[in-house]
Amino acid sequence: MKSNWQNALGSSQKHSLLLFLLAVLSPVLACSRPNIFPTTTPLPLPTELATTTLPAGAQPGGLEATYVSVVSADGAGDERCYNLYRFYPDGLVLYASNVCFSPAPVEETWAEINRWFYRENREIPSGDYYLENNRLWIRVVSYDPIHETAYLRSFQGEYCGDRMVLQEPSVGYYAGVPSELTEPVVEYVQMQIGEVEHTPSPGCHVAGYRVLFRPSVVLAGGGARYQIQTDPGETCSLQYTDPDGNINMVEGTGIILADVEGICEWIWEVGAVEGYGMVRVTIDEIIQDYQLEIR
Repeated sequence: MKSNWQNALGSSQKHSLLLFLLAVLSPVLACSRPNIFPTTTPLPLPTELATTTLPAGAQPGGLEATYVSVVSADGAGDERCYNLYRFYPDGLVLYASNVCFSPAPVEETWAEINRWFYRENREIPSGDYYLENNRLWIRVVSYDPIHETAYLRSFQGEYCGDRMVLQEPSVGYYAGVPSELTEPVVEYVQMQIGEVEHTPSPGCHVAGYRVLFRPSVVLAGGGARYQIQTDPGETCSLQYTDPDGNINMVEGTGIILADVEGICEWIWEVGAVEGYGMVRVTIDEIIQDYQLEIR
């Protein structure tokens, strides 16, 4: 039996309601893949938004591969969510964040990915990239639908064969929901999908890392502890700059080697100066700064 509101609803009203629902749901359906924000206005090129110059020796293009992040975040149900990059030889790069799969992406997943992750899809954040030996610089233009603003994200890192490590050095802080994908340094592996595989260059080396423990606040006169995980035997460096801007080469900081589990750990006294200090961690070619508040 129909309810009273259904009986009272005429055909014209039903038609109007249907149009209203389509208008409301269409943007939601169009944005069902994370970080894909359709806009009818062409987005600017990275060269129009960039404020810093690229290294003199960097050359555009040269890769043909798709990389997926090693780490992942929780999705709905048993899904896991990843970051993806797709590189074209002419210098175009596509970027998609928080893309979810169940199970994890494998070779058979490529047909599904390729239905939307291709250069002609203008809804995908895209940009350009440059290479110098095994060093890599990426500039991606994304769109913020809430503020209706286009913005540039810059990444840099290195690649060697099927491994890639990227950081986002221009970001001074990392907000939002904490996850492995929002770390400032993220490691990627090449998807084996029949694309061109890359033979590592002589002397090519890549070392990613993830932070296991780091404080955001330490009491004046107290101790700070940093712990990261990288490749076993990798050289790790930590440098502490106090709130006065002085580099403190105190005991517990400096250069160490990762143990058999790839762990590097530093414990040092931060001193009595209050304010905001800076901790710089260096692994191979990746240099990342972290703010540390001293109270």
